[in-house]
This record gives sequence, structure tokens and C-alpha cells, in this order.
Amino acid sequence: MSDSLIGNANKKDEQKFCAVCREPLPAGVPFCPHCGPPNPPEDEPDEGMGGGQTFFRILLIVILFGAVAIFKLDINLTDNTEETSPALPGIKSPVGTGKEKEHVVDFETINHIKVDKSRVRQKPSIKGKVLTVLKKGSKVTILDSNEDWWKIMAGGETGWISKDDLVLQIR
Repeated sequence: MSDSLIGNANKKDEQKFCAVCREPLPAGVPFCPHCGPPNPPEDEPDEGMGGGQTFFRILLIVILFGAVAIFKLDINLTDNTEETSPALPGIKSPVGTGKEKEHVVDFETINHIKVDKSRVRQKPSIKGKVLTVLKKGSKVTILDSNEDWWKIMAGGETGWISKDDLVLQIR
């Protein structure tokens, strides 16, 4: 009964076997006499990449990045008539060659009123004269901004609304 409570923890004559060849191990021997001691783990090299290999990999990444940038920005490398692009200062773009491509807009910004009523004011202040009131969902065009206000145009009116009144979405 004491064996059942303690379990089989007191068994000292339990037979052990080699994990590789499955031969029974002699008592008190730490490894199989047929297979020998286990091999130690192989040393990992402490050296990283050499300077030349590092330079080559960085150069390859820079060339790949440049190729992607040239492709995505549609930069013409063969045209000599150049003018600075107003959208991307410092980037040259071809002008007057007749080869200009139409720029495709990948996204659209949609701005609309998110509160039930938004007061369009003459100046960016609660004390500014109310020019008109816009209803929820009215679409507006943003012209300028300051700390807490958007200068907008909606329905022919230009004025200021609180930044808390407007939802900006990019699609």
C-alpha cells in the first residue's frame, strides 16, 4: 500500500536504454559502451560578415531602393530638359518635351462635417461672426489651418470651423 501512495519512485533496478541504438545500459554508466559519449554541440563562428561583404550588401540594397524610387516616381533619366517639380522640391521633371504623362491620383481626400451643425465663422475664434451653418455630412474643401481651426470652402462660402467638427478621410 505504501508503494501505491509513493508510486514507483523507489524502484532502483529500473532498466535504462541507449537513445541511439536501444541497447540496455549497464548500471552506473552515463553513456552507451557501443555508441560512445554524445558529441558536443558544434561551435558557432563568432565572426560576422566581413567588411567587403557588408559593403556589397549595403550597395545592393541602395541600388534596389534607387531602382524602385525611379520606377515609382517615374523619373526620366534620359531627358536633359528639366525643371524642378513644385510637388517634390529637388526632384527634376521633364518639361515641354511632349512626353509628359498624366499623373494618376492614387488616393482622394474627403472632408465632411461630423457634428449635427457646424458654424462657419469669419475668423478662427468662437467670437468670430457666424457666416453660415453646415449640416452633418456636408462636404468641404480645406484651404488652410491653424492650431484648432480649419479654413474651409463650402457652398461658395469661405470661413473657419473648429477642427473637432470635421472628419478627414483618405480613400
